[in-house]
Amino acid sequence: MSIPDYILERLQRQIPPDCCVVPDSYPVIANGDPGLARIATIGLNPGGATPYNDAAAEEVWEGQKRYFQENRYRYFTHLERVLNACGASYGGKYDVEDKYAIRACNLDLVNWATDPPWSSVPWESQRKLLDADHEFFTTLVAENPSIELLLGNGRTVGERMM
Repeated sequence: MSIPDYILERLQRQIPPDCCVVPDSYPVIANGDPGLARIATIGLNPGGATPYNDAAAEEVWEGQKRYFQENRYRYFTHLERVLNACGASYGGKYDVEDKYAIRACNLDLVNWATDPPWSSVPWESQRKLLDADHEFFTTLVAENPSIELLLGNGRTVGERMM
């Protein structure tokens, strides 16, 4: 298993202090495999954290790429409907009949899950997290040229993507 250097570096980055990040967690780089996706839905930050343990960064990254093969969460259901209208799917448990040829993934502007939820994180901490992950987000999209369409989810995402 090979992991790109920029992803390895991001997975190994220390949790930013005083920003309400879930302690002892890995950043969530993606839900699904951006290397296979032609469409990426864009959210603010992950709703759940990948717990930090002794797993190698490669194992964590592979688990994130397989996310939709193993999970089906209500949060992504409305986005899956939008993707289906575009002839696409997150795949895995959302596309059990494997009828959609176009694959999608989900990326977040901030890779860290927060506690409390994002809407209750102080503005200064939100700004720090958004600014800190901006360069990584643009690199992630640039390094995955198969992604042809970005679908922002929500007003704040739309404002940040402008």
